[in-house]
Amino acid sequence: MISVESADEAWPFAIAYIAEKLRGKCPFCYGSTINFHEQISEESDLNAFLIFAPPFLSKNQKEAKLRDLTCYIKGMYPIFNSEIPLYNELGLERFWRLPDWDPFNVRRKPLQ
Repeated sequence: MISVESADEAWPFAIAYIAEKLRGKCPFCYGSTINFHEQISEESDLNAFLIFAPPFLSKNQKEAKLRDLTCYIKGMYPIFNSEIPLYNELGLERFWRLPDWDPFNVRRKPLQ
């Protein structure tokens, strides 16, 4: 799931592409990052994602029970691939609380 301050369809298309390409290869665990290796949208230089709890969903809404399996909805937050080392150094909690981190703003500047 992605929720950003943008009407550009490139954001959900990027998530669909990642889901298809990494299905069965990536567990999409909270705290993981995915380097998209290219600019996602023309409106922004963001080119990677941080996986965490999906925004705006209750605990019950994060789970979809299907006939043979259960799917868990994860939140995909755009980041710059240049921020991945900072994220790895600080960890999820400290990174998330950085003053200039805005997980919904696709026009933000890279964190230093």
